[in-house]
Amino acid sequence: MHREHRRLLLLTQHFPPSSEIAGKVTARLLRYLQRFGWETTVMTVPAEQAGAPLDTRGYADVCDRVRVERVARWPYPIDGLRLATRTLKQLRGLRAAPAANGARTSVAPSPLADAFSWAPPRSAGRLARVARYLSFPDSRSGWIAPAIARTRTLLARERYDALLTVGPSHSTHLVALALRRLATIPPWIAHLHDPWADFEDREERSRNVRRAQLFFERHILEQADEVLFATREARDGYAERFPDVRRDKLGVLVNGYDPADFPSADLPSADLPSAERAAERSARPLTFVHVGSIYGGRDPRPFLEGLAQLVASKALDPRDVEVHFLGGCDSREAVERAVDEAGLAGAVTLHGVVDHQEAIRRMLTADVLVLLAQEQDYQIPAKLYEYLSAGRFVLAFTGGASATVIEDAGAGHVVGPREDAVAALADVLARHRDGRLARHRLPASRLRPYQADHLAGELAARLDRLVGAR
Repeated sequence: MHREHRRLLLLTQHFPPSSEIAGKVTARLLRYLQRFGWETTVMTVPAEQAGAPLDTRGYADVCDRVRVERVARWPYPIDGLRLATRTLKQLRGLRAAPAANGARTSVAPSPLADAFSWAPPRSAGRLARVARYLSFPDSRSGWIAPAIARTRTLLARERYDALLTVGPSHSTHLVALALRRLATIPPWIAHLHDPWADFEDREERSRNVRRAQLFFERHILEQADEVLFATREARDGYAERFPDVRRDKLGVLVNGYDPADFPSADLPSADLPSAERAAERSARPLTFVHVGSIYGGRDPRPFLEGLAQLVASKALDPRDVEVHFLGGCDSREAVERAVDEAGLAGAVTLHGVVDHQEAIRRMLTADVLVLLAQEQDYQIPAKLYEYLSAGRFVLAFTGGASATVIEDAGAGHVVGPREDAVAALADVLARHRDGRLARHRLPASRLRPYQADHLAGELAARLDRLVGAR
């Protein structure tokens, strides 16, 4: 006899149709969670408050399958500052705009607008600190009060067997933290996709902000019945920082991927290609593809400089290599300059942002998928899991969590922060020429731990244990 379905109340500020990665990860789990005896009610923000481009087609099947309650965020102090700044910028622009009669409009200069957007670094730094205070604990904290009120109502009217909060935004966890004091709540799991306080750039925060973050972070770890992280490295980092928190309540639930998001007809066959097909691929230019935005610590220069050294040593003809960067680039001019300095102008193409289907097509036709994840020891870019699904060889410039996944899966080469890329690229070139790249496949058993239906089963097992213990 089957048991009655248990009911999960899930709180998150990222959920489809928002295109935020955190929302997609959650939707993938919910696509399969019902199979394991759990029905879910999702509480999130209205689509117009998502703060990201909307994808009305993606995960529509999940949105139709679960109950979604949308609770609007209240205005927060930082919202007022942003609105005032945008308005003052517009007024500043009107000053220089010709009026209809040919005269120029006259708008008095705005000290606030000038300070916030065009001030010298010292003033900009002061205002940035003010903005951080106004947006504490994060810029989406206006959701806390209305979410508390709606959650109390739902818990009073309906039966829920477990509560799951998903962040970022980390303010979402504060809803459950407050409810622990205000009401009786079911067993609570807090899922931190990204670490919070001590894993961020401390130079960008005041001492008081960091103390407050640590205060709330500690209380989340103490009050939640279980805390999940997206990587083992993050889990271990938290266990080291909070040794008095029980280690057995700290777990790992990786983000993973869903094969259903890939066009199965276009996926490479699980069987090894024929010798003729391998020979055909090895005769074509060696094709590298990088998918994802280049920003922050994601630095393509070690990769480009390694290729340049192979070209300089005559080991590689630049006509025999193609490099495609797909995605936004915060420092496009710097990347283009690095390409020119490496002598690879004819081999490297910066495509900018492309749609998801085009990105998948490029991944599936690449010889090598390049991952740039420097300075991300505790996090894993979402694209790495899609790389695993695509089944192509991965060349990763990273350390920490991403390196662990690549090595565990046998997905490719890792070039660490202080390692020379030339040896890894020379090995990739040799694999291409003798056909090993074309034959590269990951065993299904290596991929299984990262697939969404498997991860949904892991989450359901954790929920079942908590409910049984309660």
